[in-house]
Amino acid sequence: MWTVTDLKVKWRTTAIWCVLILALDLLTKYLARHYLSPWDPLEVIPGFFNLVIIYNPGGAWGILAGDGPGQGLKMAAFAAVALLPFIYFYVKARPG
Repeated sequence: MWTVTDLKVKWRTTAIWCVLILALDLLTKYLARHYLSPWDPLEVIPGFFNLVIIYNPGGAWGILAGDGPGQGLKMAAFAAVALLPFIYFYVKARPG
């Protein structure tokens, strides 16, 4: 059975990881926009690995790319629904 202290520690740890991952994501996006160009690849390993910036107006594989102004809301709703099973099993998991 979960105690209040167990839940507080579990949620605090999860929140810290979420903030760290979000910060890393935003930092890498900022660096990509600032230092990369769509027309000038950055060669990391010559002849093997280049970095180039590409903008995708939709979700994965361009899903909802032409949906107009409501696209962001639809993507956020889809992400929230997709997270529900993970949240359910996270809460139901036994401590340890």
